[in-house]
Amino acid sequence: MSQNTLFNYFNKNGQANNSPNIKQSTPTTKRKLENVSNNSPNDKKSNLSKTPSTKRKLENGKGKDSTPKSVNGSLKKNTPASKKKKDEIIYKSDSEEGEEIKTPPEKRRRVFEVDSEGDASEDEFVPEEHDVSSDDESLSEHSESEPESASEDGSPVKISQRRNPKSGKNRGDSKKAVSSVTPAKAKLQLFQPSTPSTPRNKENGTLDGGDNNWPHLKYDFVQPNRIKDIKMRPASHPDYDPRTVHVPDDFKQGLTPAMRQWWEMKAKHYDCILFFKVGKFYELYHMDAVIGANELNLLYMKGDFAHTGFPEVAYGKYAAALVERGHKVARVEQVETPDMMGERVKNLTRPTKFDKVVKREICQLTTKGTRVFTVQDGESVDADASYLLALTEKECVGGKSLYGVCFVDTSIATFHLGQFSDDKHCSRLRTLFAHHPPAQILYERGQLSPRTHQVLNTSLTSVLKEHLAPETEFWSSTKTLTTLSERKYFDDGTPDGLKQFLSDSDSLGLTASDEADLAVRALGAVTWYLSRCQLDQQLLSMGQFTLYKPVDHEFALQEEEKPSDVISARHMILDSVTLKNLNVLENSCGGTAGTLLYKLDHCSTPMDCSTSGCAVR
Repeated sequence: MSQNTLFNYFNKNGQANNSPNIKQSTPTTKRKLENVSNNSPNDKKSNLSKTPSTKRKLENGKGKDSTPKSVNGSLKKNTPASKKKKDEIIYKSDSEEGEEIKTPPEKRRRVFEVDSEGDASEDEFVPEEHDVSSDDESLSEHSESEPESASEDGSPVKISQRRNPKSGKNRGDSKKAVSSVTPAKAKLQLFQPSTPSTPRNKENGTLDGGDNNWPHLKYDFVQPNRIKDIKMRPASHPDYDPRTVHVPDDFKQGLTPAMRQWWEMKAKHYDCILFFKVGKFYELYHMDAVIGANELNLLYMKGDFAHTGFPEVAYGKYAAALVERGHKVARVEQVETPDMMGERVKNLTRPTKFDKVVKREICQLTTKGTRVFTVQDGESVDADASYLLALTEKECVGGKSLYGVCFVDTSIATFHLGQFSDDKHCSRLRTLFAHHPPAQILYERGQLSPRTHQVLNTSLTSVLKEHLAPETEFWSSTKTLTTLSERKYFDDGTPDGLKQFLSDSDSLGLTASDEADLAVRALGAVTWYLSRCQLDQQLLSMGQFTLYKPVDHEFALQEEEKPSDVISARHMILDSVTLKNLNVLENSCGGTAGTLLYKLDHCSTPMDCSTSGCAVR
C-alpha cells in the first residue's frame, strides 16, 4: 500500500488531468506545494502576508472557503476575472516572501479595491463614508497618546481596525485633525489667569513670588508709612482708627462705578473682608482676594488686579472658614434691581456714571464673637458658646480694681451684665474667663491697668481683642440707656432683667445705679459693636438680660460675718489657675482632649451625667 503523501496525491490527480470537473494545476499551485513541503523560516512570513485578506473575511462575517461557494443553489464558477485576481494575490504574497513585515500604516494597502469587476466584489466589505470618518476622528484624538501595539504581537485585529481613507481629501483631513490636537500643557495654560505673577504654587494656590506685583500694594494711601484713617489721622496718632482707611477722591474718580462702591465700603471697613455680591456670585478684590486665595484656595480670575470669587450658595462655607481663622467677613448685598436703578436714574437731574449702578450695602458683619447661625450661614459645628465680652475697669485704693462686664452669646441672644471688685491678682476676672471663655473682647482704650493687660495677653492669647474709643464707641451709662430708649429696641418697655441696673431716683429709666454704672457702660460697648455688625435690632429686641455674679461672691459675704477659723461653705470654688493646672476644662494645648469635662461629656450612666456634670458646671 502506497503512502498517503501530498506528492502521491497530486500525481494521481495529474493522471486525471483531462477530466473537465478537476481543476488543472498551475505554476502557482506547484509553488505553493513547494512552500508547504519545505520547512524554511520564510514560511511564517509568507503566511503572515496573507493574513490581511483572511482577517477581512472574518470581520465581514462572510466566512469564505477555499471551495467554490453556492449561489442560488448552483456552484460558483471561476470566471477569468476572478481567476486573474486570485493569481495576482498569490504572486503578490510570493514576491514578499523575502521581505520583512512592514509597519502597520503600509499594511493598510487594499488590492481588492482596484478591481470592480467579477463576482469577488460581491463578498467584499466596503465601509461607508461615516464609518471611515469616525475612524479617522478617533485616530486623530488618540494618535499622540496611544502607541501602536499591532507590530509587536502580530495581532491582525488591531490592523484591521485601521482603514485607509477613500480619497486624498479624507487623508488630508485626518492629518489636519492630528495636527490640531492641543498638547496637555497647552490646554492647562488656557486655564491660567492672565496675572502679572509667576506660575501658581500647587500647595496653597498662591502665586510664586507674584503677590508683590499686585496694583493695590503700590497705592500710596495704603503704604504703612503713609496710611491714614478715614478722619485723616496717621498711624502714629493716639486716636488712630485701624478699622478705617482714607481713600483719596482723585483716586476714586478714575474707577468704575462698581469698584468705586467697593472702595467706599472698604474705607469704612478696612479690617474686614468684603464678600461683594455681583449677580449670583460673591467676589473679592485686591487685598481681600489675596487672603481668599491663600486661606480658601480660590483661583485668581483674569485681570490686572487681584480678583477671586465663588457662587452665592457657598457663602456659609467660606465665611465660616475665614471667621475661624480670626478674620472679619462683611457680606455686601444688592439692595435694588436693575429696573429700580433705571427708575432712580430717570428721576435725577444730572446723573453721573457713578449713579448708573445698582446700590449695594453691607448687610452683615461676622466675627468669632458675633456669629448667628441662619439658613445662609449654616449650622454650628461647635457645641461651646462663643461669647462677645466687653470689659471696663476702675482702679481703687489698695491695688484693687472694680470691673464692669457684659458678655453675650449671639446664637441665643442672652446678655449677662455684672460689676464686681477684684484683688490685685485679678482672681475673679480670671475665673470669669475660665467659666465663660470669650471669643472676642472689647475694652475701653486707655482705661485698663497694666496688670489687666497682662491677664489678657497671657490668659487669652488666641482671643480676638479690639479697643474702642471712649464715649464715641465705648458709651457712657447715660448714653447707653438713652440710645436704647430712642431706638425702641423693646416694644413692651424696659425688660425686667434690665430694670435692676437702673437708678430708683430716675423715673424715665435713663440713669444707671451706682452699683451697676460700669456694667451698663459695658452694655453700651456691646450695643455699639452689634449695631456695627447689623445685629443690634435682632438681638436686643429679645430682651434677655441677666445679672452675673462671681461664683465666690455670695460665699465671701457669708464668711465676713464668721470667724476665719470656721469653714462653712459646702462647695469648693476653683479659680482659673487651679482649673488650668488640673486640666478640668481645658488642656495645655487649648483643647478638651483628656480633660475632666471631656470625660463627663462622654458619660454613659445617668448618675455620672446628673451629679458630676452639674457639680462642675
